[in-house]
Amino acid sequence: MTAVVVALADEERGRSLAAELALEDVTILEVTAPETIDPALLQTADALVITPSRRWITRDLIALCDRAAVRIVAFGDGEARLLARHGLAPALPRAPRDGASPKCSAGTCPAPDRRSRNRARPG
Repeated sequence: MTAVVVALADEERGRSLAAELALEDVTILEVTAPETIDPALLQTADALVITPSRRWITRDLIALCDRAAVRIVAFGDGEARLLARHGLAPALPRAPRDGASPKCSAGTCPAPDRRSRNRARPG
């Protein structure tokens, strides 16, 4: 089982994400603001889900996570260059709260492609 600390700038979204992760049998150790991450708690975590920002993803945080063998998972809109510079994976996209696909906007989604690639072609 995976143990995770969720530290998002939007704490409401952090609680929501934690609830979603709990449904997938992920153990949530704490939901907190990024500036109040407990270094001792990281010693028992497998991953830290954090808002990708220079304000919170610092060399000190990365060193702390490296020492504790904690994977840093950036979540939401953020600084791609910062993540790349520190050798972190690109941020996971933040899906809208209503559960719609990120490709949908203002309540409209593109129509599904009705053409089948497996359809038999006339001979």
